[in-house]
Amino acid sequence: HDKLTETTMSLVSIRVQGLDTFKELDLLNVVGNYTVRNLLKMERLTFFIELEATMMASSLSSSFIDASNAKPITEVFTIAFTANDIEIDFTILLALNEMTLGTIQLGSMLHTTNILPCLFSAIDKASFTGLALTVTDLVPPTMTGFLDRGIDQIMSSGATALFNMYEKAMIRAMPNFFQLFVRDVINDYIDGVVSLLGKCPDTKPPMSGFVDFRDLFLDPDDALASGGSGDAPYGNVIPWIMDIIDDQLFSADESGQLSVNELMVRPLTKSQSGIEGSLHFNGTLIDLNKRQVTRKIWTSFADNLRLRLSDLHLSGLDSMRVPTEILSPKSSSAHTLENKISIGVTENVSITHNSDSLRASFGFELLVGGENSPLAMNNLMDLELIVPSLDILAMLRATVEVDRLMKFPLKDITNVDCWISTLWSSKNSGIESDAGVAIEYLNMVLDDGMMVNA
Repeated sequence: HDKLTETTMSLVSIRVQGLDTFKELDLLNVVGNYTVRNLLKMERLTFFIELEATMMASSLSSSFIDASNAKPITEVFTIAFTANDIEIDFTILLALNEMTLGTIQLGSMLHTTNILPCLFSAIDKASFTGLALTVTDLVPPTMTGFLDRGIDQIMSSGATALFNMYEKAMIRAMPNFFQLFVRDVINDYIDGVVSLLGKCPDTKPPMSGFVDFRDLFLDPDDALASGGSGDAPYGNVIPWIMDIIDDQLFSADESGQLSVNELMVRPLTKSQSGIEGSLHFNGTLIDLNKRQVTRKIWTSFADNLRLRLSDLHLSGLDSMRVPTEILSPKSSSAHTLENKISIGVTENVSITHNSDSLRASFGFELLVGGENSPLAMNNLMDLELIVPSLDILAMLRATVEVDRLMKFPLKDITNVDCWISTLWSSKNSGIESDAGVAIEYLNMVLDDGMMVNA
């Protein structure tokens, strides 16, 4: 506000293009007890900054212009500029309170709106301890959107002239600008957000009964259609995760092969055995040894028995195909999950990785001892089982207590015993009922039989 005009400038929006031009990502390199370093390299970023400028005659008593009744002039314009060959090097200090994080209840984390507040509640300190941004080249900015083309041209020409004068200086100053100014602004913002949002909502009042898997795993509309309540009583995080799993892992190509083969099975098996789709377990796996048979009915046949399995090799594990479903709720039951796994080939499928069939090879030793035993033997064989096509269907029934699941602490998330404790047991209540966990139905189909090689 001066003697000529009174001008206000406000930021309308910022758009960024080029977030798909990453050339290098080197993340989460530990450089201290609570500090990680990250490096990002991008080909380019283009920024579109939309501003609104309102201009009117000066209202000062000493103004050069007396136009108190004149209407203000408003201009909305956009500044666009591009940075090429960007490198962002930043370190983050993140101090999490393990006790606070461990006591967060699972029920609070099952709603997407609660995830950040719950995580923020466990943060004792979070800040950027280092932030450096360097660019190789800056493209001259352009200014568009002015009502008058003449003003548009004048402003763009002026911006280009200033840019040409100070481009090299801006590039040299940019690392210090981000390290000293931008870093402090971001840290102040982080402190404000953590203070504002750093309270984890409490789990809803205890709910009785067992978990309805239709409401737990399905979207509200699908849950309602399957017989559930459709009210998302257990939050929306698990259905969201299940949708991602279905889209990313269990989607099929034209030949019916699942994406999980390429994304998970092959990398994991190769890291274990060195061969995609194969697992190797060397050494003795099962060793049943009865050194002295005591029952008289058996002593007539053998004095000692031994059964040993060793050196198990599995291959063809990367041939999972449709139909495959994991943890699929049944509309007929709130506590039943259907699981289908299909491995191997069909007449319409051609496998190019490893074997076209599921194979298992292992060492088999059978020893029957005794001087007078009519069955005395000591057989050691290498067996190979070849299954061209295998379909497994398993119906799993589980009664999980809602209250225990919702109050499950994150510190026990990897403890199998704690997960088992969420299953309801009739022994603790004196009520006879189907409870706990059980396989209601199990069926294995070998479409093309099985071949055994010895």
